[in-house]
Amino acid sequence: MGATTQAGDLYTIRSKRRKLWCTVQVLETATDAIHVVALAGTTAEKPTAHSLPPLEPFRSAYYYFAAHPALALCTLSAGELEAGAEKVGSARPMDIAGSPGGERRVSALADLVRELDRQHTWETLPESVRTSFVRTQRGDSHSGANHEAVQHAEHHPLVYSLRLTAYDDAHLDLSATSVRELELNLAGVTQITLPNVSEELTLTGDLSTLSRLQIHHPLDGDELKLKLSALGARPLPDLGLPRLTSLRVTEIERLDLAILAQNYPKLATLNLWGRPGTLANMAALGALGGLRDLLLIDLFGFDAGDFPAPEKLPRLSSLTLSSVPKDVGKPIAQRFAHVRYLDVTKLRGPDWMAQNLGNPFRSWEGRDNVRAVDAKAAFKAYSTAQQQLAELTRASSTEADVEAVLKAFVAVLNELATKSALETQERDEAVRAFRSLLAVTAVPAVTGDRWWEQWEDF
Repeated sequence: MGATTQAGDLYTIRSKRRKLWCTVQVLETATDAIHVVALAGTTAEKPTAHSLPPLEPFRSAYYYFAAHPALALCTLSAGELEAGAEKVGSARPMDIAGSPGGERRVSALADLVRELDRQHTWETLPESVRTSFVRTQRGDSHSGANHEAVQHAEHHPLVYSLRLTAYDDAHLDLSATSVRELELNLAGVTQITLPNVSEELTLTGDLSTLSRLQIHHPLDGDELKLKLSALGARPLPDLGLPRLTSLRVTEIERLDLAILAQNYPKLATLNLWGRPGTLANMAALGALGGLRDLLLIDLFGFDAGDFPAPEKLPRLSSLTLSSVPKDVGKPIAQRFAHVRYLDVTKLRGPDWMAQNLGNPFRSWEGRDNVRAVDAKAAFKAYSTAQQQLAELTRASSTEADVEAVLKAFVAVLNELATKSALETQERDEAVRAFRSLLAVTAVPAVTGDRWWEQWEDF
């Protein structure tokens, strides 16, 4: 904790979205953390020791909090406060005991400022609109397709969450909306213009056009969370967000971290989920000196020596490693034992990796449309076929032997398809799995394609 930080100290920070100044007060100091609360209101001019706002705690009172305001509190290190805000004075710590409406805990100083931004946005809405929402508790989210859904959001400022299942223009322009959270099935969209209030963007569906996508964000990605669903082995291109704050990528098959660090050097939060998958150029993470939260799950292809040393990641306060190589997880956990939150679990040995890393059906686990028992059945069927084909290659075998193994594999898929609602993604993954099994045999691809057409029934 910084030696100069004491209970009662007042710090100011400028909102990047609203260009307004906020003030926070240190309520309490501890050995490894301090507790702060925001003051009510914002100012256009930077506060000084002679122009401090009244010592009244800020309460979130927008949307669902409008009827029951909640006190916004934050716990962080003194280093975080001193790096992100400027001390402007000191006063007796406010008494917040018994605050009506309860408390709203946030995890970072930027989140505390965001609460004031949201409150300011709420207060700019017409009073009739706010009153209607408080009375009905409706109008916060909208789901639809194409221009009608966008027009609805433009004419209804209460819509802060928008889910677009389709959009048939190359340019999606939301600059005239109040949408903070957008989920988009990317399809053919190659340009997205986000409003000033945007905080979260989720891209789903076919990401094959991702390399042609450009995202226009007023803060160039600062204070924006970007989520990419089912990236696969596609590279992560420059999307026009050089100051992106938070990135979450799922279902990775292979990802080059050198490209990621080059395109998104300001990341504070990075969450990566494998299918399982592999990470290339792990040492490049050391270029992300501002990284605070790092999560890696079901990812391999690196060793402990590749992982950046603690001095390369001086701000890291949360590290989660799950389902990574055993000889990687243990030494990394030892080197980063000092971070505030450390969770290293499900370390995988060589036997597990040999059985699991190449199994394409492992990604079916946890999907809403695939029963857990069917995901396990598909996984087992692939492993069994893989083992049987390996035994055939070590012995004299015929095309009929290979045919029998693959036919049994497809029969399992046909059976489980009668119980789980397999969709296009699962069908595509099934045919790729079939072809990967076929590829280790001497049977021509054209023959395998004919077998698949004859046997597949889902």
